[in-house]
Amino acid sequence: MIYKIIILLLISTSTLYAIQNPQKLGHHYNSNKHNEQTYARPLQAREVMHSPTDFQSHNTGHNGTTLTWDHPYNSAQKFNYQIYRNQILLTELPSSQKAFTDSYLQPSQSYMYEIYAVDENGWRSSSIKLNVQTKKNFAPIMQQTIGSIELYRNTQLNTEIHTFLAKDPNKDILSYKLKGQDREFFSIDARSGILVNKKYLMRDKEYKLNIQVSDGTSFVETPFSVKT
Repeated sequence: MIYKIIILLLISTSTLYAIQNPQKLGHHYNSNKHNEQTYARPLQAREVMHSPTDFQSHNTGHNGTTLTWDHPYNSAQKFNYQIYRNQILLTELPSSQKAFTDSYLQPSQSYMYEIYAVDENGWRSSSIKLNVQTKKNFAPIMQQTIGSIELYRNTQLNTEIHTFLAKDPNKDILSYKLKGQDREFFSIDARSGILVNKKYLMRDKEYKLNIQVSDGTSFVETPFSVKT
């Protein structure tokens, strides 16, 4: 029993302070939480972990932004960066990486980012904060108005009937989709907007359809018909 006590006394209390889960919120610089107890790191055991510098946002749109930063340490040194968005851990990156693109934001929203430098033992620097405001999203715009498409001859299957064109003010990738009561007779290429018939069409008939163009956040929808 005496030997066990001696061994325990020989173990530096600083061992407890090195136990940290940097993935968890609530850990602060030079403090630790272990077994539901918070420990302060002894002054003599503290090592300064410098904070990142020049934390900025670039190319902020309605659904994303690119973050950049610097650090006084050499990128070959072993430490990581932790980035939080609205107090939730977003990513952990190696010291060699000094840029990150966050592509899952909502339009017209304010976000608060924090970045920490974290050493090999999990000790963090003080945080650097950055507020980012995303831009407003605008719906796609149809570049031409087509009320009716008339076919003057019999069409074979998969005949190109029309190409729909739209543009997006935010320069998002657009997706085309068919709707309407007669959509089963036709198909449209989601990227190019090319409309084809996937079934044989009857003569002297009006097929009623809607064309919907989406940027992933908002959409525009326009009715049209195909007359044979």
